[in-house]
Amino acid sequence: MDCPVAKVAEGRDRRWPEGGGRAVLLVLSLGLASCAQTPTSTPVPVEDRASRPAPPPVPEPADTVPVPSPESAQLPEPLPLPVPPAAPNRPEGPSTARPPAVVALLGRVDSAAATGNPAQAAAELERALRISPRDGDLWLRLARVRMQQKQWQQAEAVALKCISLPESDAATKKAAWGLIGSAREARGDPTGAAAARRRAAAIIL
Repeated sequence: MDCPVAKVAEGRDRRWPEGGGRAVLLVLSLGLASCAQTPTSTPVPVEDRASRPAPPPVPEPADTVPVPSPESAQLPEPLPLPVPPAAPNRPEGPSTARPPAVVALLGRVDSAAATGNPAQAAAELERALRISPRDGDLWLRLARVRMQQKQWQQAEAVALKCISLPESDAATKKAAWGLIGSAREARGDPTGAAAARRRAAAIIL
């Protein structure tokens, strides 16, 4: 950069007379000193934004798959439970349907017992047993009639027949053992009576 004071010094012989030379030289010396001390300014580089590379595009988030809540989730339909096979029909027994003839005979048994006629009741029960010989409840009822008739040996034999039938349920067998205990005790057999009652107590309903 050219200093203006230097330009003035170059043309001093043309502009000022000799009489003012010293004063002019003093001014010029001061001007040259100030020009020498003035730092040359360095231009600041300007960043060219157009030349900067564009930032990479931000990828858009992928669509998220919605997770169904436990309440909205469709549960599979439960499989139908297998139907157990039907149990085979028991031939006869206290829990099965009795033939109409046996039902009618039992009505006569009740009437005979109500009138205090155990012999008639026993006869009707024997007729019913000929129709349904594997009905344990009929054998138990006949054993009770024999107890009323004080036929202890017959009562025990009939009760044992009731116990031997597979169709007799636990309650019927428990009652039959209790009746046998009473029959043995009536015959004067306390040991046998105690054994029969233990058998009855061992049956858990």
